[in-house]
Amino acid sequence: MVLALVITGMFPAMTLNAWLNRPAEYTEQGAIDAALFYLKNSPTFQHDGMLESIKVTGTNRARTPIPTWLVVIEFDCANSGYGDRTGRIVLEVETHHEIAVIVEEGVVIQAAIDGEWDEMTQRPIGSEDPDTENAIEIALEFLRNGATFKFDGIEATIKVEETRILESYPVQYIVIISFDSSHAGYGDRTGQVLAQVVTPHSAWIKVVNGEVVSAVLDNTWDELNQEVRQSELVPIEQARDLVIQYILEKYDLTVPVPEVWAFAILTPEGLVGASTQQFVGGGWEMNISFPAVITPIYAVSVSYTGEANFTWEGTVDQLRNVREISTSLKPEILMPEDARDIAVEYVIKNFEAMKGIEIPSRWIAEETTPSGLVGFSSRRYLCEGWTVNVSNPVVWKPTYQVEIEYTGEFTFSWEGTVDQSGSIEEKQS
Repeated sequence: MVLALVITGMFPAMTLNAWLNRPAEYTEQGAIDAALFYLKNSPTFQHDGMLESIKVTGTNRARTPIPTWLVVIEFDCANSGYGDRTGRIVLEVETHHEIAVIVEEGVVIQAAIDGEWDEMTQRPIGSEDPDTENAIEIALEFLRNGATFKFDGIEATIKVEETRILESYPVQYIVIISFDSSHAGYGDRTGQVLAQVVTPHSAWIKVVNGEVVSAVLDNTWDELNQEVRQSELVPIEQARDLVIQYILEKYDLTVPVPEVWAFAILTPEGLVGASTQQFVGGGWEMNISFPAVITPIYAVSVSYTGEANFTWEGTVDQLRNVREISTSLKPEILMPEDARDIAVEYVIKNFEAMKGIEIPSRWIAEETTPSGLVGFSSRRYLCEGWTVNVSNPVVWKPTYQVEIEYTGEFTFSWEGTVDQSGSIEEKQS
């Protein structure tokens, strides 16, 4: 029942979020990992969620070109309510919840609990976001006062089609507005000979910190600077290099990249309207296909047969955005519990005083994130003489700050960091 609610009406139009600090693999398990990571660090769960109650109850892949998954997870909280309830009057009763998380290309873009609470915006579903409304008003005011609309824009045709929120700092709002003009062209056309025909337009206006920082009409006209957009096609070689950079950075690979490539044209003889080119070198084989259009999107297929065998498929558009469709690569997510275990094992192995001390097999976990603090998570783990504090920014693949206190037969203290590769850096005292 809840699953149906999620798909048909729980969420508003999907926002374009950018957890640009990077996604999980675009498989079912990758989506589950991303959803679990998000839940465990969400305000509702961090307040009084019960770890042992977490259970993934359903997944569903959307029929879209972009890898998108719906992950449904059940969990319990010690009290009623949603979000950070510090200082609120709540029922002290164990409460069962179901969260529906939408993961697009490894990025959590929507999360709703019980069909009632938007966990991403921390508001009841359906309530208005004043910041978004403010961004829309700023964009509309800019449009109305812009040279193009002031010249012959038709007020009755203005329509806000969509608002996209880029999850960044500062937050960026993309407001997409459609409108009509009485004549063709852009800007102040006084004195020009114009076609007297009603002309539809689409304006993409970006608002940051209450100011318009870019405004593009029909992907052709820069309304902010009153000039035609200068656009150059991304060379196919640059598309190749962008994909390689994307793969190496996202999956933390150190495989060599050839300086010289063998090149071949694979387009079948007589085929018009499309082209396929191949680059081979150093274990890499990359086939890049694209249609013969003004602004082509490159479809890229990669096969690497070196030490780290893998395949990859995706696209590169003319804005130099790389989009992954599928891959055999599997990035791992190091969780706080993993950082704890790595640090404990490290001190036992590398400090003479700690040698012979047994690694705890069971821990008691306590949530220690300060009330009201957003974007930061901390947790304390306790076990017979051990106290381990693990903290991290709430980002994808964080580096964990670990503090260890041992008070058994003697006392021992240690501080350091554990990154996503499991590497440790000790804090210098």
